[in-house]
Amino acid sequence: MAANPKAQKAAKSVPSDGLRQSIIEAARRSFAEESYAGLTMRKIAARVGCTAGAIYLYFPGKEDLLRHVWEDEFANLHVYMRGAVDQTRDPIEKVRQIFLAWVRYFLQHAEDFRIMFVWQGPGVERDRVDPASSFGRSTESYQYFRTMLSEVIRDAPAAPRDLDMAMQSLLTATFGVVAMANGPSQFPWFDPEEVAETIVDSILRGWGVEVRRVA
Repeated sequence: MAANPKAQKAAKSVPSDGLRQSIIEAARRSFAEESYAGLTMRKIAARVGCTAGAIYLYFPGKEDLLRHVWEDEFANLHVYMRGAVDQTRDPIEKVRQIFLAWVRYFLQHAEDFRIMFVWQGPGVERDRVDPASSFGRSTESYQYFRTMLSEVIRDAPAAPRDLDMAMQSLLTATFGVVAMANGPSQFPWFDPEEVAETIVDSILRGWGVEVRRVA
């Protein structure tokens, strides 16, 4: 099928990388405000100021666009977590910061948390990942932090022998803190960062890791 001339004109009016990133950012805002099912390419195009046809020059469909939003968010999350981890040389403190930074990031980016974890559209298959994409590389990020955890719990007597079980136990425990903090409840919860610290430290100590909070 020949490309729409109006779409070509819209795409040429802005440098391709700039238009592509503008589309992704507009989609991110749209996904945060509307349901996946109710969102259309026309609505996203209206935010960008281009035609829906221009978007199709970059993204074959709405699901593909959502995946690129996820890619950007995972890339930003990894940079943030690496920055926190790199602030210390102590191996145990590095592990603490993996999960505490994960919590801090999503407390500061509640909309991104909802887009990435709280909902997904019908027919969106999270397992269909392009290994060359940033979303695919999120697995590499997981492995990077997983290696740090391995070094800390290797000799911990009560730690899970399955390293992925250990990693995912800490992730899901802290995930719960973010879900609580970003939810609609008016319950007077404790400060979520303090709760996260208590959870992470309690789990590590329960496994036999000598946790000492670094001032």
